[in-house]
Amino acid sequence: MSTSSNDLVDGRVNTAVECSTANNPDELWTSVKDAITHAPTLQVAYDESIDLKKVLATHYDWNTETKNKGTHKIWPYGAEAKFGLKYDFALIQYKTGNNVTSDSKYVQQDITSGVITPSIVNEKGETLNQQGISSVGKTSVDSCSRTG
Repeated sequence: MSTSSNDLVDGRVNTAVECSTANNPDELWTSVKDAITHAPTLQVAYDESIDLKKVLATHYDWNTETKNKGTHKIWPYGAEAKFGLKYDFALIQYKTGNNVTSDSKYVQQDITSGVITPSIVNEKGETLNQQGISSVGKTSVDSCSRTG
């Protein structure tokens, strides 16, 4: 397949493709409870980061009578912009069990760029700009909404 630079977003094709994953792992939880009772979708080592834009994609069905009809098509991150859409990233603060600190405090609190970076929390419950082993076992819940 040949592509031009206008067809690429972060080196990926900027057109819809067929979803070929059996038992597609699309992750859309309707509540925080649903999200925290399932195994984490993505895992990040305490001394690394993850860029959600590199793993985020829009899965969709397009029910039309035109040649663009598609069942379970995928847009990679960035392709939505040509339709005036964008993604907004945010953390959902929640506590489990008897914890007094939200698990989502164990990542850098500004995730508007889509990058998740595990961090340590001090005795006051404040997120520090420092990575450390205290974030191991914590599960932040991150929300991504598409707006346009």
